[in-house]
Parts: sequence; C-alpha cells; structure tokens
Amino acid sequence: MRYVKGILLFLVCFGWLGVQNVQASSESHWTDVSKTADLVLQLTKQENLTEANQLLESFNHTWQNVNHEQSPFFDTESEQAISLTLQQAQVALQSSDMEQVERVDRVTTFRLAVDAVSNNSQPLWLLSETSLLKAAEELKVVAEDQTSDVFYQQLNEINRQYQVIRPALSIQAASDLYFIDTQLDTFLSSKKQLDVGARTAYAAQLEEDIQTMYEEYDQEEADPSLWWMIFTIGGMIIVSLSYVGWRKYAASQVKHQEKEKEKEKM
Repeated sequence: MRYVKGILLFLVCFGWLGVQNVQASSESHWTDVSKTADLVLQLTKQENLTEANQLLESFNHTWQNVNHEQSPFFDTESEQAISLTLQQAQVALQSSDMEQVERVDRVTTFRLAVDAVSNNSQPLWLLSETSLLKAAEELKVVAEDQTSDVFYQQLNEINRQYQVIRPALSIQAASDLYFIDTQLDTFLSSKKQLDVGARTAYAAQLEEDIQTMYEEYDQEEADPSLWWMIFTIGGMIIVSLSYVGWRKYAASQVKHQEKEKEKEKM
C-alpha cells in the first residue's frame, strides 16, 4: 500500500510540474507582445505618434512569428479581433487629423485585445467596470428628463466606452454580447423620439446587462491548465486505483483456488 501511495504522490507532483512548465512556456511567448502593445499605448497618450507607429510595426512583426496556439483563447475570432484592432490602431497613429481622444481609444482597444488573448486571470478590460456602470447609472437619471438630447448624449458615451472593450470581450466570451450590441445599435440609429417610460426601461435594462456581463466573467473564469491538471491527474489516480483493486481481486481468487484444492486433497 505504501508503494501505491508513493506512485500516486509521484503522479500528482509530476502532473503539477508539467502544468507549471507548460504555463511558463506559454507566458514567455506572450511577454514581448504584451509589453510592446502597452508601450505603444503609453507613447500614444504622450502624443509621440512617430515612435508609437514604429513600435506598432515591430509588434506586427513579432505577432506574425508568435505561436498563437499557446494562448488559452486562441481561435479564429481572436485572430480576427487582434488583426482588426491592429489595423485600426495603425490608422489612428498615421492619421494627422484624428482627435486625440479617438486615437487613444483605438490604441486602447488594441491594447486590451492583446491582453485578453493571453491574460484570463485578471484581464485589463475588467478595470472598465466602475466607469461603465457609473455611466449606466447616469443614463437612468437623464432618462427621466423630458428632453431626449441629454439621454442620447449619455448613451453615446456609454457606447464609446463599450466599443473600446468590445474586441477584448469577444475574445474571452465574457457573456452573450448580442443583446447589448443590438440594443445600442437600435437606439442610437433610431430617429424616433422615445418617451420617458421607454427610455427609463431601456436604461435600467442596459445597466443590468452590463453588470451581468462582468459578473458572468467572474463566475465562468477558470484556468484551462488547472482543469487539464485535474482531469489528467484524476485519470491517473483512477487507473492506479483500478489496478490496485484488480491485484487484490486476483490475489483473493488465487487464495480461494488454493483452499479449494486443499479441500479436494482431504
């Protein structure tokens, strides 16, 4: 029995070390691209657009060579999200007449998307929760005003903040974003003047949906490597215990047969 316990302990330790090695290898591949994306954003905020653009070109080269499949969120949609935000960031840095606020928003979107591909424990887009929920609360207040101008101005501000984190959300699939996307698009593109009741109901629903979006990520967050370790080591333990059980059963059968033979001799 001590021998069996030793085997199980070895399997657990070996499995854990294997997970740690895989994690370290994956993280090392993403360190450079993540740091570069962050530096591009910092240079953009400082309005060092030439340096930021050159660094973005460097990122593009590194991105083409990194092993994307080592990301826990790698798939076609993630690849498309990074490519799209990268293109938008390049346009923003190369445009001379774009407002600085919009330029920073576009590069921030790119930065958050890069982070989302490699960071599932505490992604940067989560930092937007306080600001976005505050904007949603303010929307409920202005929705009760008889004039709709302020309501739509606030709704546009919410949409601006939401679009900054949207690609990162799509990568990590924090929740089903279809409803939020559809409602924002419907209200912002509609030319109808909604009454106070309709605006108030929508503002309350939007706040609830945004809050759910963050809560669902917290509930669904799980380290893929941890689950891999659980299932792998669990499988090893089951196999080991099954083997031990079979050995005991085989031994008892042998003893039973020997007793039967002794009875026949008597």
